[in-house]
Amino acid sequence: MTSTRTEKVEITDEDVKVTVKNMKTDAVETLTADKVLMSIGVQPNTEQVGLEAAGVNVDKRGFIEVNDVMRTSVSNIYAIGDCTGKLALAHVASAMALVAAETIAGVETLPISADRYVFMPRATYCDPQVASLGYTEAQAREKGLEIKVGKAPFMPNGESAGFERKGGFRQDYCGCEIWRNLGCSPGRSRCH
Repeated sequence: MTSTRTEKVEITDEDVKVTVKNMKTDAVETLTADKVLMSIGVQPNTEQVGLEAAGVNVDKRGFIEVNDVMRTSVSNIYAIGDCTGKLALAHVASAMALVAAETIAGVETLPISADRYVFMPRATYCDPQVASLGYTEAQAREKGLEIKVGKAPFMPNGESAGFERKGGFRQDYCGCEIWRNLGCSPGRSRCH
């Protein structure tokens, strides 16, 4: 469900009832399930580790502020991963670590500017799996980019056939002026 907010969760002896509201239409619906998994984001664990005493700046939520090479407000202290408030994904932390290590070693590196985070792959490990990179179709249009949208089913894919998964698709967005991939959103069981 997209554009939907959870209004209420009721746990009974038999099931869980979740009341949701569609933010576009104001329609309210109650869903019934055996179990509910709630994911509400990432919070930093940066309190009481001495950042303030060291002079390291954190934002209002407690995330450590870093520049494009992962340097903090203290020139010889670097931070990577979830504590920076960037994408909370292991492969992003690995990329950040590589940039920080190369910077510390004094070798040439490719800094990670804010616009590069947009094009790092994101995945949700659920069934069906969902992944994305780049802009969503709405974000690309909001930026005023002229785009072409392509959508293809996964069913012709050998793995989909092998696992007898008939659903799922891949959607790509390409910029018309320069024909570069601006984003994609595959969604199916076992998308890689």
